[in-house]
Amino acid sequence: MNPDKAKLAHERNESLACQLCGKMVKGFVIDSRPIDGGNGVRRRRKCESCGRRWTTYEFTAQMFNEHPAITEVINDAKTFLKQALDKLDKVTGHTG
Repeated sequence: MNPDKAKLAHERNESLACQLCGKMVKGFVIDSRPIDGGNGVRRRRKCESCGRRWTTYEFTAQMFNEHPAITEVINDAKTFLKQALDKLDKVTGHTG
Protein backbone atom coordinates (compact mmCIF):
# COMPACT_ATOMS: atom_id res chain seq x y z
CA MET A 1 0.00 0.00 0.00
CA ASN A 2 1.37 3.33 -0.95
CA PRO A 3 2.04 5.52 2.14
CA ASP A 4 -0.18 8.32 0.77
CA LYS A 5 -3.14 5.92 0.50
CA ALA A 6 -2.43 4.62 4.01
CA LYS A 7 -2.45 8.17 5.35
CA LEU A 8 -5.77 8.86 3.63
CA ALA A 9 -7.27 5.68 5.12
CA HIS A 10 -6.15 6.80 8.57
CA GLU A 11 -7.55 10.29 8.06
CA ARG A 12 -11.03 8.79 7.62
CA ASN A 13 -10.85 8.42 11.42
CA GLU A 14 -12.96 5.26 11.50
CA SER A 15 -13.98 3.73 14.81
CA LEU A 16 -12.96 0.22 15.74
CA ALA A 17 -13.28 -1.99 18.80
CA CYS A 18 -10.32 -2.00 21.17
CA GLN A 19 -8.90 -5.53 21.11
CA LEU A 20 -8.21 -5.32 24.85
CA CYS A 21 -11.23 -3.62 26.48
CA GLY A 22 -13.79 -4.11 23.68
CA LYS A 23 -15.05 -0.52 23.63
CA MET A 24 -15.60 1.26 20.32
CA VAL A 25 -12.88 3.88 20.03
CA LYS A 26 -11.18 5.94 17.38
CA GLY A 27 -8.01 3.88 17.93
CA PHE A 28 -5.43 6.64 17.98
CA VAL A 29 -2.51 5.70 15.72
CA ILE A 30 0.86 6.08 17.42
CA ASP A 31 3.06 4.74 14.61
CA SER A 32 2.55 3.59 11.00
CA ARG A 33 5.06 1.93 8.73
CA PRO A 34 4.92 0.07 5.41
CA ILE A 35 5.42 -3.71 5.47
CA ASP A 36 5.74 -6.50 2.91
CA GLY A 37 7.34 -4.33 0.26
CA GLY A 38 4.69 -1.64 0.48
CA ASN A 39 1.71 -4.03 0.11
CA GLY A 40 0.57 -3.37 3.66
CA VAL A 41 0.79 -1.10 6.68
CA ARG A 42 1.58 -1.94 10.31
CA ARG A 43 -0.05 0.44 12.78
CA ARG A 44 0.52 0.76 16.52
CA ARG A 45 -2.67 2.03 18.14
CA LYS A 46 -3.58 3.27 21.59
CA CYS A 47 -7.09 2.95 23.01
CA GLU A 48 -8.55 6.27 24.15
CA SER A 49 -10.60 4.43 26.77
CA CYS A 50 -8.22 2.00 28.53
CA GLY A 51 -4.91 3.50 27.38
CA ARG A 52 -3.46 0.14 26.28
CA ARG A 53 -1.73 -0.38 22.94
CA TRP A 54 -2.09 -2.93 20.16
CA THR A 55 -0.97 -3.50 16.58
CA THR A 56 -3.08 -3.75 13.43
CA TYR A 57 -1.97 -4.91 10.00
CA GLU A 58 -3.68 -3.65 6.86
CA PHE A 59 -3.07 -5.24 3.46
CA THR A 60 -4.28 -4.51 -0.04
CA ALA A 61 -7.12 -6.67 -1.35
CA GLN A 62 -4.96 -7.62 -4.32
CA MET A 63 -2.47 -9.31 -1.99
CA PHE A 64 -5.20 -11.59 -0.58
CA ASN A 65 -6.72 -12.33 -3.98
CA GLU A 66 -3.39 -13.55 -5.35
CA HIS A 67 -2.51 -15.82 -2.42
CA PRO A 68 -3.01 -19.49 -3.47
CA ALA A 69 -4.46 -20.59 -0.10
CA ILE A 70 -7.03 -17.77 -0.14
CA THR A 71 -7.98 -18.57 -3.75
CA GLU A 72 -8.46 -22.25 -2.84
CA VAL A 73 -10.66 -21.43 0.17
CA ILE A 74 -12.79 -19.05 -1.91
CA ASN A 75 -13.22 -21.62 -4.69
CA ASP A 76 -14.15 -24.32 -2.16
CA ALA A 77 -16.70 -21.99 -0.57
CA LYS A 78 -18.22 -21.16 -3.98
CA THR A 79 -18.52 -24.87 -4.81
CA PHE A 80 -20.11 -25.62 -1.41
CA LEU A 81 -22.62 -22.77 -1.75
CA LYS A 82 -23.57 -23.77 -5.29
CA GLN A 83 -24.18 -27.37 -4.17
CA ALA A 84 -26.21 -26.18 -1.16
CA LEU A 85 -28.35 -23.90 -3.35
CA ASP A 86 -28.91 -26.69 -5.87
CA LYS A 87 -30.11 -29.00 -3.07
CA LEU A 88 -32.35 -26.26 -1.68
CA ASP A 89 -33.85 -25.71 -5.14
CA LYS A 90 -34.60 -29.45 -5.43
CA VAL A 91 -36.21 -29.59 -1.98
CA THR A 92 -38.35 -26.48 -2.50
CA GLY A 93 -39.08 -27.15 -6.16
CA HIS A 94 -37.70 -23.74 -7.06
CA THR A 95 -36.28 -23.43 -10.54
CA GLY A 96 -34.22 -20.32 -10.62
